[in-house]
Amino acid sequence: MRSRLPIILCSGYGVLIGCASTDDQAKELSQPRPQQEVSVSPSSDRDATALSLAAIRLQNQIDTTLLRNKLFAKYEEDWRLKIEKVGAANYPEEARRLSGSLRLTVSIKSDGTVESVVIDRPSGHLMLDELATNIVRWANPFPAFPPELARDTDKLVITRTWFFGQQVNVNTR
Repeated sequence: MRSRLPIILCSGYGVLIGCASTDDQAKELSQPRPQQEVSVSPSSDRDATALSLAAIRLQNQIDTTLLRNKLFAKYEEDWRLKIEKVGAANYPEEARRLSGSLRLTVSIKSDGTVESVVIDRPSGHLMLDELATNIVRWANPFPAFPPELARDTDKLVITRTWFFGQQVNVNTR
């Protein structure tokens, strides 16, 4: 027997929670529907209060998640800009004739210091691989996490692909 698929759809107008036993039923539940008034008749005032509190808690969780995602994205973008600035300022002459890409993972503690740098996929040029890890170390420390993130985030792990061109050019994506 196939298990039921939980469906939770959120929008600015509310939350729809339901279950479907097939993929087709799940798709049908997720399709936009014309606005219609729905009457919920809780069996008591206590049920109505509990339902209202649950809806408020869910909206708060959604709002908190959206804020945290924006803060993480801002932190990562600031990190990228600093990396590219430090890389351009310290790009060695002998590296200008090389090009390649590598994937690097950097762990940053909440105080902004680098915990680790790991090359996940080397570029094929030892000089570029070493340059990438050195750029992270030269840029260290980064800003401490904003209080909203530091409250429950011990470290941030950023994995990016670095592209080196044959000019003074360091880009990450």
